[in-house]
Amino acid sequence: MKTLRFAGATHCALLLTGGGTALASGFSVYIADAAASGKAGVAIANPTGASTIFYNPAGLSWVDDQVQMGLTFLAPDSNFAPGPVMDAAWAGTYAQVLDESYSQDTGTFIIPHTFINWNWTDRISLGAGIYSTYGLGVEWEQDFPGRYFNTKAELKSIFFTPTISWKLSDDWSVGVGLNIVKTEVNFQRNIPSFVILYGIMASIPVNPLPALAWNDPMFDGRSELDVDDWGWGVNI
Repeated sequence: MKTLRFAGATHCALLLTGGGTALASGFSVYIADAAASGKAGVAIANPTGASTIFYNPAGLSWVDDQVQMGLTFLAPDSNFAPGPVMDAAWAGTYAQVLDESYSQDTGTFIIPHTFINWNWTDRISLGAGIYSTYGLGVEWEQDFPGRYFNTKAELKSIFFTPTISWKLSDDWSVGVGLNIVKTEVNFQRNIPSFVILYGIMASIPVNPLPALAWNDPMFDGRSELDVDDWGWGVNI
């Protein structure tokens, strides 16, 4: 007689990302099972539970019927310090940026995951998982020197992965999962004031605004991109 087991896992991760990293505060969540994480990756070949849907779908053939749920906590922290060779046209006035360090607005991300496995026969196992493998959460102050590239970015992904595994023998199995992915993106940045004012000021002989207005975030415009879409892939 088969029984249905429930397993839970909680993980905490602190991401300290340096200013030189191109994708600051972007995260890849390669954590779906506390036991698997404790084995330092060997769970790919030695499944610890239904989370093998994420690590290796063929492993379902070696897992008892079960439902597995857990949470991953992420607390990213990024800082940016301009260098002495920074382009003044991008960063603003040298005196304003060279001796300053900028920190993003911090936040905590809670990422849930759920996996279920059912051994339909002695040879065929069925399962499904709902989880997230990557995302992004960044928000900078309005006087951040890189505000013309980014002031806020959010990337959310949700994976739904129905999976089947076939046990070929006592030593071999194969598995495949269909990744159905929902993704949402929100991207915001400032528009330089000199771009906005260029058309207005071109016909005026003398600029009535102070020189710093050209680089003052108070005079900047705002741009926002907000999209969402569906995608799919295969996990073998």
